[in-house]
Amino acid sequence: MSGTSPKPTRRRVLAGLAATAAAPAWAAQPANPDVIVIGAGMAGLAAAFHLRKAGYAVAVLEARNRIGGRAWTDSATTSVPLDLGCAFLHAAGRNPLVPLVREIGGRVVENTGDFTVWRQGQGELDGDALEAATVSLATRIGKADRDVAVGSLVKPRTPMEGLAAQLMGPLNAGVPFAEIAVYEELTQHGGTDALVPTGLGSFVTAAGAGLPVRLGTPVQHVDWSGKRVLVRTTQGTLRARAALVTLPVGVLQGGAVRFAPALPAAKQAALAGLRMALLDKVVMHLPVGAAGVGANHWLVWQAKGGDATVIWLHPFGAPVCVALIGAALAHEAERQGAEAAFAWMGEAIGDVAGNRVARALGPGLLTRWAADPWARGSYSALRPGHAGAREALAEPLDGRLFFAGEATHLGWQTQLPGAYLSGLRAAAEVARALG
Repeated sequence: MSGTSPKPTRRRVLAGLAATAAAPAWAAQPANPDVIVIGAGMAGLAAAFHLRKAGYAVAVLEARNRIGGRAWTDSATTSVPLDLGCAFLHAAGRNPLVPLVREIGGRVVENTGDFTVWRQGQGELDGDALEAATVSLATRIGKADRDVAVGSLVKPRTPMEGLAAQLMGPLNAGVPFAEIAVYEELTQHGGTDALVPTGLGSFVTAAGAGLPVRLGTPVQHVDWSGKRVLVRTTQGTLRARAALVTLPVGVLQGGAVRFAPALPAAKQAALAGLRMALLDKVVMHLPVGAAGVGANHWLVWQAKGGDATVIWLHPFGAPVCVALIGAALAHEAERQGAEAAFAWMGEAIGDVAGNRVARALGPGLLTRWAADPWARGSYSALRPGHAGAREALAEPLDGRLFFAGEATHLGWQTQLPGAYLSGLRAAAEVARALG
């Protein structure tokens, strides 16, 4: 253990959220690192921080020209910071990131905005009925004890349950309702949702301050055949006693990084048991007051064809609205482009608030997480029949190759806390192996 790196406190590393608009200052990378961390998302940053705190020399390699991965706060499109990736802190009462955000002076706000439920051609629906339909579906799924797809056991029995299935499938799991793995659904968290007004991505950016991160450095090849791991990048080759891989499942499946020797059959089977789900966001400008609602109003809208969206109107009072689109609808939006997504938003807003309000919409942006080569989707999803894939993906190899990321956590999978906790777990595993 080198112990040559400074040991910053968590408060020093997590510099105030107010300072995260500018790029963090990176520490110099060690010439002879003990550990190479591949990926500067939440998992990689959490692991790097705790390994350095324990005295190990660490180098963090990031392909993008920013850190944070799928946690990304945009401060240019709107008048408030807006999360283009993960935004919610689910189950805020027990979410491990809530105290961390508060510790560094960030605000965590309970999501208590009003909401309207609307079906095209039918008008406003009963919100309580939608909640009851959601509970009914979840209860029936919860009784299942087979590792199969939800659709083989549970089907919506009413139009309201059909809308609830849209929320549970494309807009939560990021895959069609029928394709959700039963055992995956049983691990989802409920409780009160919370938001970070300054952006959850900004919190992750703050977590990178003071760490030895090298941006714009895609990893191409990891050779773990010898006593030291060789990591070849577009900027050269590094050697270390261990490497920690925190890349999304879609990137690993796509072969962007080659391993020598190839990953063993059990690890490849674990990767095959997972897929990338997709949840995109459509952001459009909308003058405050144009729709006749206040800040943080939520609109659940279902088209005649069955596809649904959730639209966040005026987040924290900003002149903007944000629509969530998932699964097939999101893939189609990425294929057709932003203008098609804007038309979808206009159709929803016009149906509820009238054409005058729809005409007040101004262009913004469409996220394209499936097209992002360093993400290939929004978060992981378990394939039916592959229970245990997440645990198998997390298993270290020969005390030299380690794995972290939301896809390797069971309980907070698909979410930022899962990435964070997986980074802590992997850091502990590395420390035990290196001694």
